[in-house]
Amino acid sequence: MEWRLGGDLALHPLIATPALGTLTFPTLSARWLWRSRTEPQAAGAQSALDRLQAASPTRRFYYPETLTLPAVAAVAAGSVYRWRGVDGGLTADIGYSVRPVVSIDHRFDDQPVRRPDQVDLDILYTRVDTRATGQITYSASAFNRLVGMDGALVEAASYQVHTRQADSIGPELSERLKRSDLSRTSSLLRLNNTLSVRPLLSVPALSGSSLSYGLGLALHDVRLDTDTGDPIVRGPAWDRDGVRSHRVAADLVLAVTDVRTRLGAGVDLPPRRLTADGRLEADAGPFSMTLRGGLAEREDGADAGQLKPTPVDGRGTLRIGPHASVSQSFRLDEQQRLERLSTQANAYGVTGTVRAAVREPLDLFGDPVAGARPSLRPTQLALRYRLDTEPLAYWKNRIQLDAGVQTRLTVDPEAYVRDNSFSFDLRLGLRIHRFLELSFTSTSVNRHLYRYLPAAAEQAGERWVNPIVDLARSFNFLNDEDRIASAFKLESLRVEALHRLGDWNLSLAYRGRPEQHTEYNPDTGREEPRIVWTPALSVEVRWVPIPELYGSFRIDRQGIDIDDG
Repeated sequence: MEWRLGGDLALHPLIATPALGTLTFPTLSARWLWRSRTEPQAAGAQSALDRLQAASPTRRFYYPETLTLPAVAAVAAGSVYRWRGVDGGLTADIGYSVRPVVSIDHRFDDQPVRRPDQVDLDILYTRVDTRATGQITYSASAFNRLVGMDGALVEAASYQVHTRQADSIGPELSERLKRSDLSRTSSLLRLNNTLSVRPLLSVPALSGSSLSYGLGLALHDVRLDTDTGDPIVRGPAWDRDGVRSHRVAADLVLAVTDVRTRLGAGVDLPPRRLTADGRLEADAGPFSMTLRGGLAEREDGADAGQLKPTPVDGRGTLRIGPHASVSQSFRLDEQQRLERLSTQANAYGVTGTVRAAVREPLDLFGDPVAGARPSLRPTQLALRYRLDTEPLAYWKNRIQLDAGVQTRLTVDPEAYVRDNSFSFDLRLGLRIHRFLELSFTSTSVNRHLYRYLPAAAEQAGERWVNPIVDLARSFNFLNDEDRIASAFKLESLRVEALHRLGDWNLSLAYRGRPEQHTEYNPDTGREEPRIVWTPALSVEVRWVPIPELYGSFRIDRQGIDIDDG
């Protein structure tokens, strides 16, 4: 059981000054978590009255576990300095942002609580967790953005301490709390700078091209040793811990009418791991493509210190009118060999996909074929259809009907017994203006499609099944054996209704799905897993003028849950 009180506060609309453009408290909350236990039953022989009392629901009681009070987060940001030159000459901006977070958790001592009369509010310990991130941002440009610089000085600090520790806490738990405090206390000051140049700014077709150089440094890093508690201080250093980023990049952008091409390259420089990457993006009328690849320094093995190719990813798309397209994607591995291949075609809601990858040949059950070598083989055939109808309006638009259907068929051409599925999603909706809203959604899945093909069923060692008869059996709700034998399985069902009653809204919802439960089988005398349908019904009444005032209850296999807002 949880009690939660939350809110938020925005103060900057009352101030209206650039120096404090944002002043909000996005989190103002309190949370009280309770757990439940069942009062232990007395051992030994019991009378009928004792057994009746043992079955009483009053044996279950609640006890407090954690109280979070308060939990506060604030955001303050604004502009400190702004300069705009004449005719787009020199511009400069300096801003700041501060984001502190404070949370105080009180953990109650619940170990000795075994009966309702033992419930109390004795605190085991209190945890104070504080975090803060502050940054000063600056940017400048000159010569109509021909040259620009952006940067930020960022401080991220955190502090945690466990106080008010009870005498019964024990040395082992006390040591764990101490180590947790030390590991979550730190301070890091970083400086990030990026210098950019747009040398082709005067050429309209190439004005988006740029050269950039970025450097990120850790100026001051303080952490605590979890064994001794001594501070570990690191200052500026030209190594991978001290240099968080070091990169030079270039982008050549060509934009002419309906043609846009971007050729980019970047290099991560020492002391960072030496890597180089490139990308090509092109969009010309109905055709678009992307190509990405690069080189990276090997850090271990026989090739340590050498530059080796990274995987190459490519994708091309051809749009055929507003309702159809064809796309092809691929990946080359580090040895520039074809590793993955995918082809997709889409037209009027129907999407077909063929995927291939390098793998060992598989039999129909998904087991590798002995003695066969890996090669590029088809791994999946997929066909999907989606239909969303436009809402149908009746009675001067007071009544609206809408529906949607989505189906998906996937199969592994080789391991078609292990990997095959057919899903069917149905959505229906009815809306009566200012009176009633109804919705129905369901999802069904079939993972035994091979049974409908005589040759495939025979190879799998099963009998052929008529798909129409199998589908009909899945809807025979009066016979559990038929629904269990059918390969069409209902995975989820949801029915919702919203009845508008003036100042009140009445909501009803029914949800159901199959779940695996362990139940006693009287025939075998053992606990055995069984798939059972798990329904849940919820009813809610909410006052429209003040939505926080509501009442609801939920009925499921666990019992009845009542919630009063």
